[in-house]
Amino acid sequence: MTGKLIERASGYAIIEATDGVYIVPDDDAQIKGDRLVWDEWHGYDALTTEQLLKEYEVMGFGYGFCACLRKKDAVLGSFNFIHAPRFYFNFKRK
Repeated sequence: MTGKLIERASGYAIIEATDGVYIVPDDDAQIKGDRLVWDEWHGYDALTTEQLLKEYEVMGFGYGFCACLRKKDAVLGSFNFIHAPRFYFNFKRK
């Protein structure tokens, strides 16, 4: 899978691919020209703040993560996030 590198921040690389925006651990990213290449299993679907608030109720924030309640099925979990640009990714059930 390939994509255009948008930014590197907080140990992650933000990539724009044809099917969406992804965040991958920076250690796993390989730059080839202006493109970022990664193994597909490393990619996380990224949510903007607006997308997050449509599907989740935010319960609280910590350093680099937030606790959430998924609205459709009341599952508790957490997201990692990066601050600027703000993206939420890697939802984990509790």
